[in-house]
Amino acid sequence: MSCGNVQNIKIQPCDVYYSIEEQYCIETVADVAGSLDATYFNLTNPAGDKFHVWMDGGGADPAPANSTAIPVVVAANASAATVAAAVAAAVDLNSNFHASALGSDVTITADLVGQAVDWADFDTGFLFTQTQDGGDLKMGYLDGDIEVTFEETVLDITAHQGGVTPLTSLRQGLVNTVGMTMKELDLAKYKELMLATSGAALTPSGGTEVFGWGSASLGGNTIVKARRLVLHPVVLDVSDKSKDLTFWKSYAQPDSMTISGENPQTLGVNFKVYKDDSKPTGINQFIYGDWSQFVPVYP
Repeated sequence: MSCGNVQNIKIQPCDVYYSIEEQYCIETVADVAGSLDATYFNLTNPAGDKFHVWMDGGGADPAPANSTAIPVVVAANASAATVAAAVAAAVDLNSNFHASALGSDVTITADLVGQAVDWADFDTGFLFTQTQDGGDLKMGYLDGDIEVTFEETVLDITAHQGGVTPLTSLRQGLVNTVGMTMKELDLAKYKELMLATSGAALTPSGGTEVFGWGSASLGGNTIVKARRLVLHPVVLDVSDKSKDLTFWKSYAQPDSMTISGENPQTLGVNFKVYKDDSKPTGINQFIYGDWSQFVPVYP
């Protein structure tokens, strides 16, 4: 009997979210006879609230204007690793950020998705490297289907005795892409997508803001711009992630724009998927199910 198998046939439209939290890796330095005392660096949450992480070696809080203090107790002559551990512990206590330390490096991640500007050193001498450029975009209404392509590259192993008949194959790599066409192309969504790729926004002197695409990012590392791409079935509440298809790190590549006097304007977008080394190796490209179990912060 096969009459029950029709229950496995589905039409499953999805909402698409292209979002990630702002994240930096900070390389600390050792204190030399109190050299770090009262120095600080800046953090901002996606809501625009400002924080300063200051090294408390007995001196006074530098108290920059309109900023909330996150004090870090640092003893004189503390090693870089000790400083990193203290910074991570202090920042992690703040509800706006998640932080962890490994050696002299501190990874700080905003608790909410979205852009969070002004993460920068003031006078500590720490080295800042952005590892995730935060952003939050719901793709809106789409035109046509979402196409997910899975490709596993293998190397066939042969032997002289068997000619070209493969004895086995060795896995060489995975290539995944996701393609869709945006139909709800309002200005805010169009701008966010451009800025998430090789685009930029600027305001000429005395003029109004413009945005577009250009060559300023040539040679740049696209993994910094990569975001989490989530396909969420519309029949489920947004809090129910049990059937989400999630690609941890994906980079948006606008394909083609249709401009018409008869049909809605559309923009085709392909997403190139990368592996996320912070996730278990068996699922470090994509996951089906509740992805939030593997993310230390919850948007």
